[in-house]
Amino acid sequence: MDYSERGPKVGDHFPDVRLPDQSSAVVDLHSARGARRAIVVFHRSARW
Repeated sequence: MDYSERGPKVGDHFPDVRLPDQSSAVVDLHSARGARRAIVVFHRSARW
């Protein structure tokens, strides 16, 4: 499988995302960070 065509490219704008944090409070990525830069890490749990 060619993964080079999957996901955003370097420099692409991240889509507007609202996800729950570890306390189940919904966080809006763009509102929470303001004008600061962010690193987004997706962690896949071993438990399903």
